[in-house]
Parts: sequence; C-alpha cells; structure tokens
Amino acid sequence: MILQGKTVLITGATSGIGKAIALAMANEGANVVINYTSNDTAAEKLSISLKTKSNCLTVKADISSGSEVTKMFEKIKKEFGKIDILINNAGIFDSRDSPFNLEAFRNTFETNFFAQIDVTRKAKEMMESGKIIFISSIHAKLGNGRPSAIAYSASKAATESYMKNL
Repeated sequence: MILQGKTVLITGATSGIGKAIALAMANEGANVVINYTSNDTAAEKLSISLKTKSNCLTVKADISSGSEVTKMFEKIKKEFGKIDILINNAGIFDSRDSPFNLEAFRNTFETNFFAQIDVTRKAKEMMESGKIIFISSIHAKLGNGRPSAIAYSASKAATESYMKNL
C-alpha cells in the first residue's frame, strides 16, 4: 500500500475517470476525498465501497463556486489536516458549445479552467509536498476538432498550458 497515510483530493470523483482514480487510490491505502457536484446517490455508493479499503470523506461542492470550494477545504483540513495529492478531474461540456456562443465559453472555462486554478491554489496551501495532477483531453491537442466542442477544447488546452507553466 504505497499511499498509506496520504490524502488525495479528486474533483469530479463520482463517475468515469474520477471514480476509477478514487478506487485505485483507496486500493493503495490513501485517504480519499470524493468531490462531486450533484449525484448524491453515486457519491454515497462510491463512499461505501471506498470505506472498506481506506478512510474516505465525501464533499458535495461545485468547484466553480469559490465559497463552496472554501468550505470543502475547511472540511478536508478538519478531517485529514493536509493534502498530499490533488487530482483536478472535474470538467463539463456545455451542450450550447459553438464557435460564437460566449455564454458557453464562459460556463465551460469557469469549471474546466478557472475553478481548477482556485482548487489548485487552495490545495497548495494545505500541501507540505506532493503531486498536482490535471486530467485533460485529447481535444486539447487536436487543433482540428469540431465546432460543437470548441469551448471545451479551448478550456482543456488552457488547462494544459497552465499546468505546464505552474
């Protein structure tokens, strides 16, 4: 159990890649913080399965809300005291995505880019040392994607650039 005693925060942890990461981290003995926005049932099911393998904290918080992020980190600090690994996994795809829909761009960038910065900043304050991981998408690199995923692709490219420069 190579992560015994380490605390891992996974944003968007209740489905897909985030859920798989949460399960893998628990299998390695990490304390797992499950962040999610809306699916209470999925969060509860994941929490139950993780608690048989590791310590687990489930926090419902929309990472695009600064006040919810602050409350999430207060809960993490109270429960575990620190964070060793941050996995910025949460992301959205706006169904209104198109080349000229600024609202879709704003909405997508708010979660897929700006919220990642906020979460990273707050996590860094609780890290003595550790790792920060960003989950991106092939859409960040394609350069010839589809117009119905332009905001998504741009937000993932911005996230990759931020990560590399961080």
